[in-house]
Amino acid sequence: MLFIERLRIRTRLLIAVLVPVLTTAVVIGWITMNTLQEQGAREIAMLEQELMSSRKEGLVELVHTARSVAVAVMNDPDLSEQEAKTEARNRVRAIDFGANNYVFLFGRDYSNLAFRPDPSIEEAIVEDESQRQLMAALFAAADGDGFIQYEWLNPSTDSDEMELKVSYIANIRQWNWVIGAGVYVGDIQVAIDRAQEKVDESVRAALTFIAIAALVVTLVALVCGMLVGQTVTRPIKRVSNLMLDISKGEGDLTHRLPADGTDELAEVGRSFNAFVARIQKTIQEVSATTEQVASAAEELSRVAKETRESVDIQGSETDQIASAINQMAATIQQISSNASEVESAASDADRMAQEGGQTIASAQQSVN
Repeated sequence: MLFIERLRIRTRLLIAVLVPVLTTAVVIGWITMNTLQEQGAREIAMLEQELMSSRKEGLVELVHTARSVAVAVMNDPDLSEQEAKTEARNRVRAIDFGANNYVFLFGRDYSNLAFRPDPSIEEAIVEDESQRQLMAALFAAADGDGFIQYEWLNPSTDSDEMELKVSYIANIRQWNWVIGAGVYVGDIQVAIDRAQEKVDESVRAALTFIAIAALVVTLVALVCGMLVGQTVTRPIKRVSNLMLDISKGEGDLTHRLPADGTDELAEVGRSFNAFVARIQKTIQEVSATTEQVASAAEELSRVAKETRESVDIQGSETDQIASAINQMAATIQQISSNASEVESAASDADRMAQEGGQTIASAQQSVN
């Protein structure tokens, strides 16, 4: 979550668009692949069943026909039992179908009674343990539904490899024989493999188409995501740039964001416009107040200048008064000095007058 929060908004939008598209493409591809594979598996199973059923039906019809031939010989009144058995074996041995396919006769005493690929081994009792086990399985199949699958050499090929063979076995109970015929089903497997290849090709073609469609849808979604992202990030970028300009003191507060609509960006635009308008109004009020303060400052400066001039004048006059006071002090001091001299002279005159009076008094006394 923290990683997503560190991504740019455009990147988040592209992730929000591409992740669902790619997830949907992967899910559709997985569902389509599984559906085609399951459908192909069902079709292959049906094809295998149809081919196998066709082969089995042919085997049932062939073995029943061959048994009818043997039973007809058995019921021939002109033949002894031994002659009938020999004739039945010859007629069964003569039956062939397809490419080197044949009808065989076995006795329940493990004797080989009719074997078209190699008649020289007839009449012999099979001693090989693996072949006796196979013949025991054939006898069990004859007592059951008649069908058995086993591996056997294919005389139509020069290969020593065993091939899968399906046989149908029926009883000829009067003589204690079993009669059967089988077909190799390697061609069925080849047909199934070819069908599987076609299914795989269909799956690859479907996945290729889905991949191309997913690529086209992804490109369209990418373009749409980028266009839608621009409609989201462009207004946000404008808000960011305007806020940056405002923070640097260089913003034009007359600019406004688109505010039409009912989406979140319109709400952001209206809120931003209201915010800028309030800032603009505040700045206008501050500007008007600043002008008033500037005017008052100019008036104050003028008054201060006049006051300074008055103070200067008063200072000059004070200096003059101080000088006059100094002069008056000097005059007063001089007057005080003169008064002292006058007082001293008066004292001298008084003393001299007293002395003159004494002299006069002495003179009067002398006269008297």
